[in-house]
Formats: sequence, structure tokens, C-alpha cells
Amino acid sequence: MQRLIESGNESKKNQAIAYYNRGLAHENKDDFARAIADYNDANRLDPNDADAFFYRGLDKEQIGDKAGAGAGRKADNRAAMNCLQGASAAPTMISSVAIDRRAA
Repeated sequence: MQRLIESGNESKKNQAIAYYNRGLAHENKDDFARAIADYNDANRLDPNDADAFFYRGLDKEQIGDKAGAGAGRKADNRAAMNCLQGASAAPTMISSVAIDRRAA
């Protein structure tokens, strides 16, 4: 992961995934401060990554930052809604195509 992050050759999405995965590894070692830092980087690169917001909020709660945990939940909810709105557009377009084909 470290090489991927430092390479600068990867897309923002792949870098965000690497930061998120490294954050999970730090979290599993109870190194919440480093996990939060990696989740912050993941969210900077992919602001719609609800999982990174969610785990950052959990880790902030672990270190006693209740306000930060609450803000993380709000950001997590916004990111999740953005993902759902993007996902709901695809079935609508597919349904429209299916209806158009029946009309023809």
C-alpha cells in the first residue's frame, strides 16, 4: 500500500482505496490517530467514500472526540446519499430504454 500511495502513478480513486485500507490496518492495531489521518486522506481524494467517513467517525469516538464523531456521521450520511443518488439514476435510465424499446 505504501508504494502505491507514494508512487503518484495511481488514480485518485485507487489512492483513496489504498489510504482507506491502510487506515483499517492502523485501526486493527488500535492506532486510531494514524487511522484517522489515512481516512482523512481517503476522503480528500474521494469525498463520496462513505466507509472512510464512517470509520473515521468510529475512531474519533474511540479517542474521545464525540463532536468529531458526530461530524463524521453527518459526512458519512451525505456521502452515502450521493452514492445512492448516483446508483438510482442508472436503473431509471435502463427502465427508460426498456420502455422505449417496447414502444418501437
